[in-house]
Amino acid sequence: MLRKAVSVSAAGIANTHILPSELLRAIDTGLASPPYYDPQLLRAALQPAPLLGDDDALELAHHLTPREDDVLRRIVRGEPTSHMADQMGVSVSTVRSHVQNVLGKLGVNSRLAAIAFAINYGIDTVREKHPQLS
Repeated sequence: MLRKAVSVSAAGIANTHILPSELLRAIDTGLASPPYYDPQLLRAALQPAPLLGDDDALELAHHLTPREDDVLRRIVRGEPTSHMADQMGVSVSTVRSHVQNVLGKLGVNSRLAAIAFAINYGIDTVREKHPQLS
């Protein structure tokens, strides 16, 4: 179900077995800045290998170029490839190459896994916390 939601660019998906206040927060987050993917659902859906330590994950993120970092942020936001290409002023094939580079450097094999990786390790804020990487 999670893969289907991502493939159709859903505004998000949340676990309904949580407190009503948490569900409302998830809905508000999904509406304000889609997509919202419940971190617990991502972890369960992907059944990752033993989790990396934060330092190891940060080390992988250090290998992303600024352009690849931008692509990862767009993947997390759920942007389709054609939209990325238009916004970045490059061809669709160039975006696909950047996506493949991101997946390879993070050691994942799908956009969904890249989203889970970024959420699990807070990679979306790496460049803000470490501006020397920009």
